[in-house]
Amino acid sequence: MGIFDKFKKKSQSVQNTASDNYNNEPQERNCEVVVESDSLVCDAQAFVEKYNDCYYFYLYFPFSEEQQVKTCWVCNRKKAPNRINPDDMKGGKGPMMPAEYISHDLNGIELDDEKLSIVWFEEGDSAALLCGDDILAVIPGWSGYKDFHGYAKYAKGIGPFAWEITGAIDNMRERVKWGQKLWANANPQDMKMWMLIQHDHAVKFIVNHELDYNIAHKEDKKIGELTFPMKVVAEGSRDGVVYGLTAGVSLVAMPNVGFHTEDPKNTRRMELGFAAEEQFRQICRPMYANLSMYAKLPWQHITFLDHGHTVPFYNLNGFAAILFVNPIYMEGMESPEYYPYFDGGRVNLLWTVPITCEEYEFAVKNSSEELLKKAKDVSRLHIFDGNSKFNL
Repeated sequence: MGIFDKFKKKSQSVQNTASDNYNNEPQERNCEVVVESDSLVCDAQAFVEKYNDCYYFYLYFPFSEEQQVKTCWVCNRKKAPNRINPDDMKGGKGPMMPAEYISHDLNGIELDDEKLSIVWFEEGDSAALLCGDDILAVIPGWSGYKDFHGYAKYAKGIGPFAWEITGAIDNMRERVKWGQKLWANANPQDMKMWMLIQHDHAVKFIVNHELDYNIAHKEDKKIGELTFPMKVVAEGSRDGVVYGLTAGVSLVAMPNVGFHTEDPKNTRRMELGFAAEEQFRQICRPMYANLSMYAKLPWQHITFLDHGHTVPFYNLNGFAAILFVNPIYMEGMESPEYYPYFDGGRVNLLWTVPITCEEYEFAVKNSSEELLKKAKDVSRLHIFDGNSKFNL
């Protein structure tokens, strides 16, 4: 069963619900998919449906809660109604936009289906619909928040199914441009080059480089013979400490960063690291498997990882969670310097620090910031030694 087949199955469920609500047989959808595209990093599909009276742009997340579908009106093909007709939404059909929210000919317009294309934004969870170089509609990451569906070229004001794009067009053009640049570089040669550049910076920090681990997932999507993005863990040791650092994760920006920080450019790219005293070398490889899992987590759950974030962790006796620590915010903590992204954005290292149940409960109750203030030795906070790291 393909991803769109799953959407059709969901649509049938919507049809049945509509039938129950209106005590009528659901209307025929009478539509065709004119363009579709899969995200390379998220479990998501974008597509455009052409109804007999309008066009709609969709993002479908089949493995999110309730198989989430985001929708954005594109244009009407027939004469616009004066108000929303509830009957138009029977069977899960995209309704026509009312006349007061339309900037194109109120009698309807036609699109050139052959010129339509979809551009994924660099986070992989949002996309734009283009006709040639013209942006027709955008479903950004914040679609679905406070009745916002997306932006459309032909929408006027704050419409019920799309908002006017005028005030956001410069930002959207920039996002389209960077998305196009990233996916244009999504080929085996350029992807491997990015990984090797970051690998070189990781090795310079480690000094005594020993070997590399491939941290690809079986379900990762591929370009040519390589998973996207190509990523490895570089391992080595110095001064009695074993280090494992990822290289390549930062090729793709994490989703949803803009919701939580005023500086998304310097927060949305990460690499991961784990360090342990030599006597605990045997736990390093299992921990690299966890780095592999964390390297996929933001795009699986449409979220991001940052300094102070925690995730439950039960693979080490006596420890209950992983605390992510960015050495930029911890004076005295060592860190490699990764190469910045093409737009100048910083690539952050997040050390993965196992914390005890008591420490985890303290962080949940009081915040990770308060926990970090109680670090016994900031300079060795990131180096696993089998003991707790905080004075509680």
